[in-house]
Amino acid sequence: MAYCCLCKADVNYTISKSTGMLTRHMRVKHREIYEQHLLMEAKKQKTGEEDSELKQTNISRYVHHAPTFEKCCIDWIIATYQPLSMIEESTFRKMCCSLNSKAPIIGKDKVRQLLSVECAKARSKVQSILKGNLVTITGDGWTSCNNVTYVTCTAHFVSKSWVMHHFPLGIFEKKG
Repeated sequence: MAYCCLCKADVNYTISKSTGMLTRHMRVKHREIYEQHLLMEAKKQKTGEEDSELKQTNISRYVHHAPTFEKCCIDWIIATYQPLSMIEESTFRKMCCSLNSKAPIIGKDKVRQLLSVECAKARSKVQSILKGNLVTITGDGWTSCNNVTYVTCTAHFVSKSWVMHHFPLGIFEKKG
């Protein structure tokens, strides 16, 4: 049994005794604090901050590591706009195992968590890019071929070197 210091609730462990249930509890019950934590972690990774303690030098800093399966999978999901359910599709898992028999099997919850981390990194990056710039926001709406209406919000700004930049802040399905 784990204990949440924020709401004084008991959180049950899974059979494996991992902290995943506590992470899920934080994500669901304390969403704002969880997102702040993800933003702080993203900023730490971006700035390269480390603990102030001296750390023992090891060989890992001289070795180039290939990206992990999870990282590659998340990058693929983001780049190709795949639904979260794709990760649990039997044909997708079969393909992954054919490429590497040791590829881990990850579920939708893990993917959702990894996407939250990537989202926090992207949000932090956007905030740092926009800091100190004058920004114009535009909106656009359209209907897809299957009659679903979408609205997008895009930020535009000119950098100090007079280069025009723009990127979407969000794409939303319009109901009603």
